[in-house]
Amino acid sequence: MDYVQKQYNVRVRYSDQPMLIVVDRLSGKETCLIPELCRMTGLTDGIRKNFNLMREIAKYTHTGASDKLYECRKLFQAIKNKPLCSKIMNDWNVNISYDPAKMSGLRLKPGNLLMGRQPIPLEGARDLERKIQGEMVKQGKLDNWMILYEKRNGERAFRAFQSDFEKCLRDARFDYREPREVAIQPYGKFCNARDWQEAIRNAYERYHPQLVILILPGSKASERLYNDVKRYCLESAPVVSQVVLQGTIERGKNLRSIASKILIQVCAKLGGVPWVMDSMPWIKEKPTMIVGMDVFHKTASSKESVMGVCASINDSATKFVSHAEVHDVGRELVT
Repeated sequence: MDYVQKQYNVRVRYSDQPMLIVVDRLSGKETCLIPELCRMTGLTDGIRKNFNLMREIAKYTHTGASDKLYECRKLFQAIKNKPLCSKIMNDWNVNISYDPAKMSGLRLKPGNLLMGRQPIPLEGARDLERKIQGEMVKQGKLDNWMILYEKRNGERAFRAFQSDFEKCLRDARFDYREPREVAIQPYGKFCNARDWQEAIRNAYERYHPQLVILILPGSKASERLYNDVKRYCLESAPVVSQVVLQGTIERGKNLRSIASKILIQVCAKLGGVPWVMDSMPWIKEKPTMIVGMDVFHKTASSKESVMGVCASINDSATKFVSHAEVHDVGRELVT
């Protein structure tokens, strides 16, 4: 208490309050926080659902370039008006210009998005979300797929999503059959990860579907159920999966647009090509491969490093091959 008073000139009023212990996940270092001096940060789900409030917040968090420049100039002026700040800057021979540096650069034309039967110009494009709700370049066939949902709490969301998703399939002239429905019955009040994994395993062993769409409860993809189910579909029952959150459907806003975006993801996951660019520099002129490579480290926990590489394999950069390797701790060398 004396330290806080002396260091920050803040008086702690309650001497019997418990301390909050924050443990760094990487280093294990513990930090003690005084609850009285802590404040909540971030946006709650209730705030994010409030359209008018989010619009007001966006006025301050998503400003244009001219507004940002104006705020920078105000800050520079405030610094210069403070005698102490001016003295420090003069001592260090630092001068702040009110105008940013100007430089010339090459601006490439955005070209056209080739999707369906006619090109979509990207120069000054508006309503792009609406324009891409249609037939794609290469769609494949969707003839063995399933939709899984929670019987007790998710049937209404399932019906709403299925209706709009099949409308998108028809508008895109997608070759498809009706999906199989799997209603998961929970053993308790709600379905847990084991219920979902068992349903996925049964579906995989019985039908070997090319795609499963999972309508998961909740409104955040960061929830643990999402991670458990996606990992199961990758490791134990290898099947292409697409998660749709029940909370997103139940909000009822822009469901058709959401279904259209999901269809684009499904098309790509099944090996299709949603769209191509008509003016990709160099690719059409000579054989070109676009390569991305990185190494992930977690050296503080002595975890092995993982190298990943991804490279295009066709002349429209729409087909890729990827590979990952586990390396020794902290290793950057790629062979």
